[in-house]
Amino acid sequence: EHFRKAIALHTRRSSNLHTIATLHANLASALGADGKNREAESEYTSALDLARRAGDRRVEANILTNLANMYDSELAMPERARQCRQALAELRGWGGGAG
Repeated sequence: EHFRKAIALHTRRSSNLHTIATLHANLASALGADGKNREAESEYTSALDLARRAGDRRVEANILTNLANMYDSELAMPERARQCRQALAELRGWGGGAG
């Protein structure tokens, strides 16, 4: 698994949280495409934590969008999807209203 090797390499050699978050998100996307949705969820969660620690709002927004879509379409977890969309709205400054 190339993404896992890249994550390990970057984690050992650098503290660039943006790069590591992006690698986790890319791995999550690949896992989701392969039907490994629980593994994808775990990788997205790791990526989200790293993006937040890095203060990378763009990557955070992408991850929240991907998580919400996965919760809706693959995992049948509408409440989790709603939470992701609420966090996304707050991130974008839209507030925490309905939606």
